[in-house]
Amino acid sequence: GIDCTSSEYKLMLSYAVIMCLVYPIGVWSTLLAWLWSFRKRLDPAVHRNIEESRVIQMRKQDEVLRDAPITTVALKFKPRYWYYECITLARRLLLTSVALMFTSLSYMTIFVFFLTVITLIIDKECEPYQRRWTSAFMYFLDWQLVFFIQAVIMMDAGIVSGAG
Repeated sequence: GIDCTSSEYKLMLSYAVIMCLVYPIGVWSTLLAWLWSFRKRLDPAVHRNIEESRVIQMRKQDEVLRDAPITTVALKFKPRYWYYECITLARRLLLTSVALMFTSLSYMTIFVFFLTVITLIIDKECEPYQRRWTSAFMYFLDWQLVFFIQAVIMMDAGIVSGAG
């Protein structure tokens, strides 16, 4: 069995708690900081009056962006949304990690539903992807999450039975 009073257990518990903070916060903040260092190359239109299509062409020809593997994460987005992968990562962490911190199923369901609706609206309003079909597909996936949550709520309420 596991002895919860042993010093080894307390050490491993401390390590686990620290890693639960380091991973979600550390990965997210490292990604944002790394992308931030390329922000002027990822979106030069912010500092100059340049059309978006021209900026996309400039980014494709930029050797610094091509040589930095991390920038491939940002290049799928429109220039003004170079940081959007950080938003996506934050949403995933909130849906998978923070949601589990709720002690009540009701509060967790409300949190997840609220978060999915908010991100659905943000994705639709921003349309951050360069390719329209990618934005449309992500919008479709956002709706899929909302419908899934509604299905779980209906099953929990007994509105839908397991038959068929």
